[in-house]
Amino acid sequence: MTHYLRAAENLWLAQSLGSSEQDVDVLCQRVETWLCQDLRRSLDRWNLTEAARPDDRLAEFVQRSWRCLQHHWQSSPAGIGVSLTDFLGRLDGRRSPAETAVLNILDEVVLAQAMQYLENQAMIEFERHYLPNVRQFARRLAGERGVDAVEGLTSDLILPRGERPPKIASFQGRTSLASWLRAVVSNLVCSLLRKPSSHHRELTDEVVPVLPSDGGSAAEPCERLLRPLFQETVRQLQPEDRLLIKMLLLDDVPQKDVARVLRIHSGNITRRRQRIAESVWEQIASVAATKTKTAQRQEVDDCLELILAGDDVELRRSLGEALAGAIRGSDSQSETRP
Repeated sequence: MTHYLRAAENLWLAQSLGSSEQDVDVLCQRVETWLCQDLRRSLDRWNLTEAARPDDRLAEFVQRSWRCLQHHWQSSPAGIGVSLTDFLGRLDGRRSPAETAVLNILDEVVLAQAMQYLENQAMIEFERHYLPNVRQFARRLAGERGVDAVEGLTSDLILPRGERPPKIASFQGRTSLASWLRAVVSNLVCSLLRKPSSHHRELTDEVVPVLPSDGGSAAEPCERLLRPLFQETVRQLQPEDRLLIKMLLLDDVPQKDVARVLRIHSGNITRRRQRIAESVWEQIASVAATKTKTAQRQEVDDCLELILAGDDVELRRSLGEALAGAIRGSDSQSETRP
C-alpha cells in the first residue's frame, strides 16, 4: 500500500494506460518509490537532506513532485504514447535534453517546497542560483527601479498572503523556475511602473518593448511580436489537425461529433489535441528561433515565457485571439484556394 499517493485520486491512470482499476495501486507504489528516490537526489543537490522530515513533510514533497511529473508525462513529446513506467525509465537514463530538463524542474519543485517550509538552506540556494538572473532581468525591464523592486523577492515569495499560501506555493513545475520567476518579476515591475516614483525618476532606456509605455499589460506588444509566428505555425499544421483544433476550441463542437466527422475514435481526441498543442508550441519556438531578427529574440523569448508561466489574463486572452485568428485565416485561405 502506498503512503503518499492515493490510488483513488489517480484512477485516471488505469484509463490512460488501458489497465484495470485494480492495477492503479501497484502503479502508484512504483511511482512513489521512484519519486522518493528522486527526492533524495534533489535534496542532496540542494544540501537539504533533513528538509523532508517529519513524515507529513515527506508526503508534501512527494505529492508536489507527482503533480509536476504527471504534467510533463501527459504533455511532453517524450510522454506521448509512452507508458508512465517507460517515461520514468527515460528520465533515469536522461537520454535527451528534454528529459534532463524535466529532472531539473523536479529539483526546482523540491527547492520551492523547502522554501515554503522556511528552510534556511533553501533560501541560501535560491538566492545563490536565481537572484543574480532575477536582478539582471529586472534591470532590463526598468533599470535600477526594477532592481530595487526585487531586492525583497525571497521574502515576498515565502511570506503568507493573508488566508492564501505564500507565492512560492503556486510554482508547480509546469515550466522552469527561472521562467516562472520572469513572470513574477514582470508582474511586479508592471505594478511598480503603475505607481509614480517617489524620486520622480524617468525610466531608463533599458526598458524593453515587452512592456507598454504606460507600464500596463504586456498583451499588445506581445501580440504584435507573436502574431506573425502564430500565422506561420498554423500554416505548417496538417489540414486535419487544424480542423480538429478549430472544431474543438473555436467552434465548440462536441468531442463525439469531432470524432465522427474525422472518423477517429472519440477516446483518442484528448490525446491528439494534446499532441497538436505540443506541436504548435514547438513550432512557434522553432519559427521564433529561425525567423526572428536577432534584436527581437529576447523580447520574443520573454513573451513566450510569460505565456507559459505568467498570470496576465489580458495577455492570454489577446494571444488566444491572435492564435484563433491565425487558425481561421489559414482555414479560409485553404477553402478559397483552387
